[in-house]
Amino acid sequence: MSQRKTFVTTINERRDFPYLGVHESEVPVSDFADLAKDAEFINFNSKAGNQDLLPDFKALRYVSTNKITPELVERLAQLPNLQVMQISSDKQETWPSLRPLSSLKYLILYNIKKLTSLDSLSGMTQLESLLLSELLKLTDISALATLANLRELSLEGDLHGRGSVLPDIDALFSLSKLEYLKFFSKKTQLNAADFQSLKKLRFLRIHPFNQPFEFYAELEQYLPGDCEKFTPYVLIDHPEDECPKCGAVGLIKPIGIQQRAFCPSCAPKKLDTLLDTYEKFSGKPREAAIQHISFLKDRA
Repeated sequence: MSQRKTFVTTINERRDFPYLGVHESEVPVSDFADLAKDAEFINFNSKAGNQDLLPDFKALRYVSTNKITPELVERLAQLPNLQVMQISSDKQETWPSLRPLSSLKYLILYNIKKLTSLDSLSGMTQLESLLLSELLKLTDISALATLANLRELSLEGDLHGRGSVLPDIDALFSLSKLEYLKFFSKKTQLNAADFQSLKKLRFLRIHPFNQPFEFYAELEQYLPGDCEKFTPYVLIDHPEDECPKCGAVGLIKPIGIQQRAFCPSCAPKKLDTLLDTYEKFSGKPREAAIQHISFLKDRA
C-alpha cells in the first residue's frame, strides 16, 4: 500500500505522521443507502441514515466520524480492509473499546472534549500509528503500554486542560518499537534517561522547548545515533543577526526553557558555561556543540 496522503502527512518536509484533516478522496455520506459499494474513503456523522448497511462496504479503508458507539464499533469490526479511522469532535465522556477493530493500523483522535483516558484503546496491539490532538481533558495515557506495535505517536495541540501536567508518562517509554515521536506538553517535565528505552527511535520532536537546556544536552547520550531531532543542535546559530552592543554579526540561542539569543563576543563566559554543561550532560566533547557554527571560527 502506497505511503501517500491516504494515511500520513509529511512533517517538516521529511517525516510522516498520521494524517489529520479532510482526505483528498473523502466522500461525505448522509445515507449509506446511496453510497457506492466500492467506496474506500468516507466521512459521516452520527445522523447518517441506514448505518446498519455499513458492514456491506467491504472496500472501505478510511473512515472519519464524529461519534463512536458500541453499535458503530460492531459494524466497523466487520470491514476487513479498514486501516484508518479519524474520530473528531466526539463529546462523550466514555467510549466503548476499540479493540474489536482488528484491522485498524492508523488512528487519529481530534478535538475530543471530555475523554480523560485512553482506556478505549487498550489492547489494540495491531495499531501502528496514533495521533492525539486537542484532547482537552486527557490526563491518563497509561493504556499506551498495551499498544505493543506502535511505531508512530504524536501528542499535540491543547492536551489535558490546555497545558497542565500529564501526571504519569511511564507508558510512553514502554513503546519499544516506537520510531517517530512528537510530544507537545507545555508543563510536563521529561527525564532524558527515560529515552534510552526507545532504542528504535528515528525521529523526535519535542515542542515547544519547555525543558531546561541540561535536558537537551543529556538527551544526546541516550538517543540512537541515527535519530533525527527536529532541532539537531542544542545551540542554534543566527549567523545574519547583529549584536546591538558590539556590532558583531552572528548570535547563538541555546534551546531550552527561558533561553535567549546572545553574542558570543560579548558573553564568552556564557558560551563557556554552556559548553561545559553540554560536555558534562552529553558525554561528548565541547566542540561537538559548536562544530556547525561557522562564524565562531571566524572570530577565533
